[in-house]
Parts: sequence; C-alpha cells; structure tokens
Amino acid sequence: MRVDRGGGVCYNKGREPAGKHSRISPERKGTRMENNNSRLASILAYLTIIGWVIAYFIRDKEDAGVRQHLNQAIVAAIGEIIGGILVAIPIIGIIGMIVQIAAWVLAIWGLIRAIKGNNDPLPYIGGISIVK
Repeated sequence: MRVDRGGGVCYNKGREPAGKHSRISPERKGTRMENNNSRLASILAYLTIIGWVIAYFIRDKEDAGVRQHLNQAIVAAIGEIIGGILVAIPIIGIIGMIVQIAAWVLAIWGLIRAIKGNNDPLPYIGGISIVK
C-alpha cells in the first residue's frame, strides 16, 4: 500500500510502484525474446511439415525444450503417415485408423503443451529422439 500524490491510498496488491520497475532491462529483453522464439518454434513444429522445417531452422540449437517438441512433432507426423498407409490396406485399415487417431491426439496434446510452455515429454513418443 502506498499513498498517491493526492493524499489517497493506492492499493496495488503488494507490487512495487508502477514507475519504479515498469521498464524491462536489456538483460531481461534478451531472455524474454529467446523464450518467445523457443515457444514459437515449439508451436510451429506441430502445425505442418513445413512448420516443422521452419521451426528446425529458427530454433536455438541448445534449447532442450524445443528439441523435445521437434522430436515429438516429427514422431507424431510419422505416425500419421504410417497410419495413412495402413488405412489403404483393406484388412489392416482399422489399425491404421487407430494409429492415425492416436497420432493426432498426441500431436494436439503436444501443441497444447507447447502453447503453455510445458516441455514435459508426451507419453509413448516422448522418449524417441530423432533431432539431436
């Protein structure tokens, strides 16, 4: 709580006065930008194969979280392709549909985690490493 210039009381829920720390320091700007770039690369990886390629080239090579999302996204895409091939085979078609649905669910789950900034591995495909 602080007193404003007019003599009244200003309640800002324990935060510092607005003018004191309202500007972002140059050190925090760089870190923040890397986080936004990492999040963007993680999100792009799940959208399309072209998005995955763009994410691969714009990523920070040392960021393990982006690498995790790139691996999960490519494994989900490979699962979707394998499922699509299996759907074309008459007797095994139902297995292909199950594989495709599972790959879609994992890709959407990974996309949601990327949007939230969560780098935890997905079940079943999180341990597979293609991108080093």
